[in-house]
Parts: sequence; structure tokens; C-alpha cells
Amino acid sequence: MGTPGFVERIIVEYARLSRGIIDRINQNIKQSQQSKPMSEQVRYITNEGGQRVGVLLDWETYDRLIHPLLLDGECLVGLSKPELEALAESQLAPSDRDRLEDLLAGNADGRLSASEIEALDRLLERIDQLTILKTRAKYSLKCLEN
Repeated sequence: MGTPGFVERIIVEYARLSRGIIDRINQNIKQSQQSKPMSEQVRYITNEGGQRVGVLLDWETYDRLIHPLLLDGECLVGLSKPELEALAESQLAPSDRDRLEDLLAGNADGRLSASEIEALDRLLERIDQLTILKTRAKYSLKCLEN
């Protein structure tokens, strides 16, 4: 911590975490695409004349239709579309961005105190959490569109 390679290590760790999230999202998409064919998921109720008057769905299909986001642990449930959009577009507060720039500059020069290094670590952790939330909000919006 506090060495000139610290920022580079943070960037590498951030990239690793981002790849992990993307891999989990892709895995969830693949799993949802491997479900049973629609012909096995749907049964029709017909009247005496043979006309379709109702539909029977297996529970998994019904649940996906009614609550598609509940089946995906990466989706943010309970937020409206405008709330998800606001979260997806959120940014670090300007005061935190200014503080980050100051701390990164001090870290590059090797002049941060122990408490400043801790403050930088906390701020970078907050940025990581915000990035994860933004990514999950964007993913949730994509799920709502499909």
C-alpha cells in the first residue's frame, strides 16, 4: 500500500472484478436459454369445439413470466424502471472525485500518511461498490426489456 504500483494493482483488481461480474451475467443468460422448449412448458385448455380457451404453464415458466427478475440473483428487484435508470447513470459525488484525485496524486508521489492511505482504500472500495450497483442496474434494465 502506498507504493507507486498501488494504483496499477487497483486497476488490475477492478478489471478482474468486472470480468467476474460479466462472466456471472453471461452464465445466467446461458442458463435461462437452456430451459425447456416452449412446447414442453405450455399446455392448452380447449373447449368441446377444440378451440383454445386457456393455458396451463409449468410453475417455472409462470414464475419467469410474472417475476422474471426474481429468478436472477444479479437483478435488482423492487426498483422501478426510472429508479434503475437513475442508479445506472449515477456517479461518484464531485467532492469524492476531487478527494480521489488528491489522494491518487499523493499516492503517486509517495507522500500519503497512513490515514490518507486508509481513506484512499475506503474511497476505492466505495467506487467498486458503486460500479457493481451500476452494472447490476444496467443488467436489470436489460432483463426488463427482454
